[in-house]
Amino acid sequence: MSNIIGLPEYKGCFACGRDNPAGLRLNFKYDRDLQEVFAYFNLDERYIGFNDVLHGGILSTVADDAMAWSAMIRTNNLCLTKNLEIEFLMPGKPRTDYTVRARSKPLDERTVQSQASIVSNRGKIIVKAQSRFMQLRGRRSRIFKKQYNL
Repeated sequence: MSNIIGLPEYKGCFACGRDNPAGLRLNFKYDRDLQEVFAYFNLDERYIGFNDVLHGGILSTVADDAMAWSAMIRTNNLCLTKNLEIEFLMPGKPRTDYTVRARSKPLDERTVQSQASIVSNRGKIIVKAQSRFMQLRGRRSRIFKKQYNL
């Protein structure tokens, strides 16, 4: 049995949805051994902000979505971003291979803390992120679990 599993997508999601024509179409996976979510990605010039540099909001979205999936896998609940802190260490370049990785740990019954990094194919960390997520329970979480067989 593989220790890496593919994660579902919400088809209209800007970050991971296959049916969103403007979206990033990230293909998230979960490594059971490392307990982390990851995705490989390479974005083109549609996602630049200025002078051949990937837009910071796009890179923030990549990190946020990886952390959200990490929080949801870790808690088996629907989780929404409560706060998000991003540190840009280097500019991201279009048409470059990157990997995003995220890990999470519950802080209490309702809150999950997550960390992520975006690393170039040369091993350079370009983004560090951390976030807190609130776990949703009840009807929305039940719908989420049912929709994704969690």
